[in-house]
Amino acid sequence: MGWESYRRRKRALDAVIERAWRTGEHALPPIEGALATEFGSVEELRDALCYRWSLLLTARIDLAIEDAAAQADVGERAHASCAAANPGLWTLVEPHHGARAHGIPALTRALSSAGDTPRVEDRLPHPVGR
Repeated sequence: MGWESYRRRKRALDAVIERAWRTGEHALPPIEGALATEFGSVEELRDALCYRWSLLLTARIDLAIEDAAAQADVGERAHASCAAANPGLWTLVEPHHGARAHGIPALTRALSSAGDTPRVEDRLPHPVGR
């Protein structure tokens, strides 16, 4: 995917999210017009929305775990913050993404049971500088 294709997909996704934010409509729109050009199916659109949600939520979790006071409720607080900051996206993702959209459960459980706040470097698949 080139930059122009990326920008077209982003604009189409932004328009879907904006519509959901304005209307509160949970249903994904029909795949037609510009949306059909960028996303071949409802599943592809849903996956793109869920991917965007995952990126935003993961970023909030990363920020929250850097805060030494954030421990057991880091996933819940990050989820609430992300949903509040992205209401249109959450409107679309919540009914279609199910429990996976509620806070990356495995990470949330791991953080809740951890005695110490894990360092970002410890969560990377290939540790930086090693």
